[in-house]
Amino acid sequence: MSRYINVKGFPGLVRHKSSGAIININTAEMKSARLRKQKALKEKEEIQDLKNEVTELRDLVKKLLEEKDGNYSN
Repeated sequence: MSRYINVKGFPGLVRHKSSGAIININTAEMKSARLRKQKALKEKEEIQDLKNEVTELRDLVKKLLEEKDGNYSN
């Protein structure tokens, strides 16, 4: 006897009989979800890197302007 029951309306999902847990048995869908998650994390890191670079550039421009105006204090 199978340990799983098909979930009506969701062909890639089954319910474990004893625990009631819903399990995704569609491996292609799971792989796709992992790739989407990795892509989102990579994009988030890239955005943070760009923010850091903009902050660094802003600080450099400020320093250059202060040196040009004679307001450089060091």
